[in-house]
Amino acid sequence: MNAVEQAKEMIEPLPTKGKEFWTALQPFGSCLGASTLIYHALHDAIPNHPDPQVAKYADTVQLLTCAKHATSETQYHVIVALCFDTFALTIDHPLHPTAFKVPLGCDFAMTPYIPLFSEKGQERFSYFVTDEEDGGIYMLTMHSTINSYPALSFTPMHVDATVAQLAIPAASKRKPLKGTSEQDEGVLLPPRKYVSVRMLLDEEPRCIASTPLHGKFLITALRVQVDFGEPALLFQIPRADWLDRAQGRAWVDRVRLFEGYVEECEATVHVVLRLGATTRSAPCRREREQIEMLGALAEAFGLEKEVIEDMVDAIYRAWVPYRGMSFCVCS
Repeated sequence: MNAVEQAKEMIEPLPTKGKEFWTALQPFGSCLGASTLIYHALHDAIPNHPDPQVAKYADTVQLLTCAKHATSETQYHVIVALCFDTFALTIDHPLHPTAFKVPLGCDFAMTPYIPLFSEKGQERFSYFVTDEEDGGIYMLTMHSTINSYPALSFTPMHVDATVAQLAIPAASKRKPLKGTSEQDEGVLLPPRKYVSVRMLLDEEPRCIASTPLHGKFLITALRVQVDFGEPALLFQIPRADWLDRAQGRAWVDRVRLFEGYVEECEATVHVVLRLGATTRSAPCRREREQIEMLGALAEAFGLEKEVIEDMVDAIYRAWVPYRGMSFCVCS
């Protein structure tokens, strides 16, 4: 069974409607999953609001996607919004912890974050009316304040169509290993996958953006990259705001002795586990020891160690059709 067939086998038993699909996958999801559940929650709550002036806006809630305008660099993104004549009330849960208002003709800067391989990332939303020659329509767009990607324009999409049109194709996607091609019958693997975990800090962080919450500070603390092509797992954890503070002090010596420990900057460090999936069918003893350590580190951030074990297993399974093959990867 190849990797695409494995993906289909895992997806087919799941419900096909948006709300049921993403509920079955909890606590995991994506921008699409979070937005779908928020969309349904608002549609259920607003009509029952005691204030009729609020209840009448139930049909204003929209699920918006940029799938029509996404590129290979930006992929698709999904949000929830209520768009009015003078402002757009927007919810982009994966990138911003609260709902936010984008006034017509103005911008809204999202919470900054630290990407895996640079020191700052941040998106900005704009709400405006296009020129008459373009139809004079209200438009909500998002662009990076750091990268030069074209702005992404959002348009409504029926919530029940998103699983078949966005979620399943994204989950089933395979791409040639760098240096090979589909025409050359090269290795086809899933693209990199990511998991982000938020947590509460006791003290206000110095290097990482945070949101005050119940006397503590909410941050995106752990980022995990699953790299099928490398193959490897990469952890990004806070350095100054966690590892060097009381909450992470017990981990200082352990992670710094880890084989793949890299100090990226004052704000974050990387812990990398390289796997032998291209030649072995299961982790070796050294890998198992490091997987156990990464699992314990993940649990310090609230992510169960079994999730890390599943990630490793997924990488090894993705290489099953190609293990032992002789192929050329060009630099």
